[in-house]
Amino acid sequence: MSNINDYLKPTDYGHVRKDINKILSLIHDLVAQEPEDEGNKERIMLTPHIKLRTTSVSFGAPSWEEEEVRDKEAFVFRRKKPASVSTYELVHTQVGAGALTFPVSNTWYGGRCDADGTNYITIDDDTLLNPTAELTIACKLNLPASGGGFILFEKTNQYRIRVQDTNTLEFAIYSGGAYKTALTYTYTPSTSFSMVASYKSTGSGQKLYIDGSLVDSDSETGAIATSSNKLGILASPTGTSIALVNTGLGIFTMLNDEVDSGWITNYENGILDTSSGNEITTIEFTGDDSPTPDAVAGLFKSS
Repeated sequence: MSNINDYLKPTDYGHVRKDINKILSLIHDLVAQEPEDEGNKERIMLTPHIKLRTTSVSFGAPSWEEEEVRDKEAFVFRRKKPASVSTYELVHTQVGAGALTFPVSNTWYGGRCDADGTNYITIDDDTLLNPTAELTIACKLNLPASGGGFILFEKTNQYRIRVQDTNTLEFAIYSGGAYKTALTYTYTPSTSFSMVASYKSTGSGQKLYIDGSLVDSDSETGAIATSSNKLGILASPTGTSIALVNTGLGIFTMLNDEVDSGWITNYENGILDTSSGNEITTIEFTGDDSPTPDAVAGLFKSS
């Protein structure tokens, strides 16, 4: 590089030499800087730009979004399957022509099942489906106006959850030769909500929670009856009282335990809580190319 002093000469003899030296020093730092090495250039070129994100979250209620961003990325919150949970291959079958759908967008933790008014699911009888002392059934729901009523879950003469004529959700246990008085909740049609229904045969009775809050309970007692019937989902096991079109169901979970507030909070937050140590069966309805939940990927138990 040429000496910078050859190109910068004082033109006004009124300036003192120290001022000129100060200017030369500043210019030299700028002009004489070494070129950037090729490694640094490549690193800068390959470094991606930082993205500001829109995060959408849905917990069975309307989604919220933070909008003041440049680049947007969508995130789907998925239900966590802890290490204490393994696959459980209960045989479950879709009955009908296969028109049930399992969308993966605008839904709970990545999946749900949408009823079509004709098709439904059955699960073959198993000891896991025959608790006698304690039971919990939990799910995410979006229900249409009830019309003539329909079944959501039923193991005939054991337990059932159904919808009646006045947009009323009902949960009842079968004991001593009859269904106990049903717990009820009047829902708003086409509005997503979370339901946890539990029973303990000695003392606690039936309880019904909606969106994490207790809405109905009683002090009924008595062992839950057992049978060899299948469990019907979106209809009775024999296909009567089929769920109406636009019935949305997500994350069906059942366990032989009366859950506590901690379990319910975890369920509301999408966490599969096996802390009780009791058996849990869960169909996530994760939604893929198959019209029914996969027997390995979609059904779990505690281990």
